[in-house]
Amino acid sequence: KCLRIAGSTSRVLKNFDDLHAHPEGAFEEFKTVELIKSRLESLGITTAQVMGKTGLIVDIQGKGDL
Repeated sequence: KCLRIAGSTSRVLKNFDDLHAHPEGAFEEFKTVELIKSRLESLGITTAQVMGKTGLIVDIQGKGDL
């Protein structure tokens, strides 16, 4: 699935606002991880995996060489 940056300014700003409305302390970013995981899954990226307490690993498969 191709993700486009152009035209996504409002979505980026909404994510920024959501993340900064209720800041979390270092190594206590539980709501942040869930928000990011939810946003990725809404884009069809289902390989998100929570590692440890607040780590998130995502494997995004691309097409072709970079």
